[in-house]
Amino acid sequence: MISKTERDNVLLGEILDELAIIDERLKGGKEAYFADENLKDAISMRLITLSELLNALSYEFIEEYSDLPISRVRGLRNILAHAYGKIDFDRMWKIIEGDYPALSGQLRQIATTKNIK
Repeated sequence: MISKTERDNVLLGEILDELAIIDERLKGGKEAYFADENLKDAISMRLITLSELLNALSYEFIEEYSDLPISRVRGLRNILAHAYGKIDFDRMWKIIEGDYPALSGQLRQIATTKNIK
């Protein structure tokens, strides 16, 4: 049976994969984001997946890294998953531009500390 720590490390690896995909899709910046409906949808789905992975981390991990805004990410997931076509993409871009880099940096730093690539 896999330990909680091992499971968290696997999840953290999957989180890094999601971050890399999101980063790649965001390379075109704001103009590309707003010009492409498929890109907006794809990034929204990746953020939902990221939230699900964060939500699957153990209680111990979440306690150890209590500065991670996991409850805020869960809230974003709920907005995206239940918006039923009414996502405010201007607000989404503000989150992507303002909050995402900090979260991404925190997660990458944790992974580096745990030697996860």
